[in-house]
Amino acid sequence: MTKTMSDETFAELMLSVKEGALILRGKLPPASEFVHTGTDVKAIREKIGISHKGEMIKR
Repeated sequence: MTKTMSDETFAELMLSVKEGALILRGKLPPASEFVHTGTDVKAIREKIGISHKGEMIKR
């Protein structure tokens, strides 16, 4: 069974795509931004008491 998108939904999608293009070109600021600061994997391993040498797989 083939489902089709309504004209209204397609119009919203196209607006979103055009807005994304403007953001990528630097012509429009993003509404929000997420920054990943990194994960301290070594600290996590130390906290739960495993090394990176496969101990997690054995559990």
